[in-house]
Amino acid sequence: MNRKERIFRFCKDVLPSAAGNLLILVFAFFSIYQFRLCARTGNPALVIPCVFLAMGAATVAALLLVHLHLPAVAERISFSWFYPRVHLKKAPVSLSPVQGLIAAGRFEEAEQRLEELQAEFPGHPEITLMQMELFADRLNRPDKAVLAAENYFISNAVRRNPAHFRILMRYADLLQQFEREPELIKLLESELCRNRLSKNEKASVQARLNSLQPTDRREKCLDRS
Repeated sequence: MNRKERIFRFCKDVLPSAAGNLLILVFAFFSIYQFRLCARTGNPALVIPCVFLAMGAATVAALLLVHLHLPAVAERISFSWFYPRVHLKKAPVSLSPVQGLIAAGRFEEAEQRLEELQAEFPGHPEITLMQMELFADRLNRPDKAVLAAENYFISNAVRRNPAHFRILMRYADLLQQFEREPELIKLLESELCRNRLSKNEKASVQARLNSLQPTDRREKCLDRS
């Protein structure tokens, strides 16, 4: 940006705002001065004009304040309501191109793209689920599907998400396939006592756990939402 453009931007953006803020201060101080003058004077004939002048100056200051600053404040408030910061920390992940690669049979490209996305968004449930489905269903690599699920659980980025339950159940199938029931029981018990599953999902997990090790000792976690 050259000097001419900087001067133009200053005159267009900064100068009007600064002048408006200065006017707000002038009218505010004038209003305060008039109110103080009303308090000091003992002449009733002067009190009424002072009150009108003070109220007029205060009104002008308030109108300027609203005109200059209210739109920005309202925009920030509405933006924070409708687009909470927690959801804006990361851009939405588009998995449609990867789905297109899988549908076209370009599995190696899809695997590479999913690895890139997983590096950018560690612990993302939809990415992990797609990785597991690709490895287990398309590439016949259940071992890599297990590894994808384990990396997901290790990431500690797990939160309530429909894909989380699907990952958990798919991972349970794979662990049983590899005859790793003790690890599976420990995982299911842990998930039952965490606030990451809905009530119906917890019921399904409890049923799965009961089929592995029939017991009532973990059902106390089932009613927690």
